[in-house]
Order: sequence, then structure tokens, then C-alpha cells
Amino acid sequence: MNDILNGIMLGLTQVSDVKVLAMLMLGSLIGTLTGVMPGLGPSSSVALLLPFALALPTTQQGVSLLVAIYLGCMFGGRITSILINIPGDAPAVVTAW
Repeated sequence: MNDILNGIMLGLTQVSDVKVLAMLMLGSLIGTLTGVMPGLGPSSSVALLLPFALALPTTQQGVSLLVAIYLGCMFGGRITSILINIPGDAPAVVTAW
């Protein structure tokens, strides 16, 4: 039980870093903007921005940037699917139905 609490506290201290939070916000914005564009899905935008994430100084910042881009793209793909009924990627087709 102590190991679980130590792991949770370690994760919270890593996420509460200002640089990691900045990468999460930047990745969410980039992901939402690329997710709205038809044809650019989460996997392609993560693949395009992978070299930028690998150039970051720490692994925490890079991984948090890629996760935020992926989730932002999933959200952005739903925007066009809901508003104008044009899915931008494969998972948004179900939302368009």
C-alpha cells in the first residue's frame, strides 16, 4: 500500500512541474488545431511532431507533449464531426453518424 501511495505522489510531483504543464497546454492547442483539419489525425500529427518532442531536454516534457497532442487531435476531430458532419479521421465517423 505504501508503494502505491509513493508512486502516486511521485506522479503528482512530476506533473506539477511548470515546464510539463506548459508542454501539456501547448500540445493541447496544437493537437486541437491539427485535429480540426480534415485528413490530419492523431497518429499523423504525433508522427510529424515526434522530432520536436525528442529534441526537448527531458523525457517528461516530450512524452507529455505527445500525449497532449494525441488527445487534442481526438477532441479536434470531433469538432468538425459534430458541427458540420464531416469526420476528419476514422474514429470521428461514429460521432458523425
